[in-house]
Amino acid sequence: MDQNQMNISVVNSLDGLKRALGQEDLRYFPETVDDRQDTELGRGWVLRKTRRLTDTGPQDFTELGRGPGWVTALMVTDKGRVVILAQSKKGTEWPVVEFPAGGIPESTAGMDEETIIASAAREAERESGYGEHREAMYLGSGVVESGQMFNLGCVPEHYRPGAGRGVLAHMVLLRKVSYLYPPQPRPSERYAVMLITPTTLRELVLDPSLPMEISAKMAATTALLRGLI
Repeated sequence: MDQNQMNISVVNSLDGLKRALGQEDLRYFPETVDDRQDTELGRGWVLRKTRRLTDTGPQDFTELGRGPGWVTALMVTDKGRVVILAQSKKGTEWPVVEFPAGGIPESTAGMDEETIIASAAREAERESGYGEHREAMYLGSGVVESGQMFNLGCVPEHYRPGAGRGVLAHMVLLRKVSYLYPPQPRPSERYAVMLITPTTLRELVLDPSLPMEISAKMAATTALLRGLI
């Protein structure tokens, strides 16, 4: 199956990425939240009921997830491409570049690396459609403020420094992943999946004009500096 059939864009340069981001129809802002209620279910599981204000009016979502820990997966395909997600955030000029990621329990502070890698691979496969990695590496972790996810100059209008709380963000490298099936976003998610070269990723990390989710930038910087991609 070719990339067009998968609705996944293949980008070969930073200029090409900017053109692709400008063309993607991602005008949907899930951060515009009117009401949110979280119910702790135990063992890190959270039932979240959210009412979001969208261009077509209020929409209600019910999601089951894990938090407040976080794991980000830097995925490299069997053809050497890096998997990224692009999602618009209210108040930013460009869609924000992210890696597949998801919430995991705060207790991951005591988890072994294999368990964290498995969690990352599971969430990354759902979000991107890529999986069955043949190589994996734990890149480390850091505490970031929830909502603090943009390059300087690209802060969304609704973000208030200090309003979020610390989130433990783990970073994982998954290499030689293969395409399995179309991405499976949750009802409240809307994003585009793209494939870029390692050179384009390096240029993206250094370009202050494009917003990039902070744990994705941390993972990319770590992998690039260590010569892992």
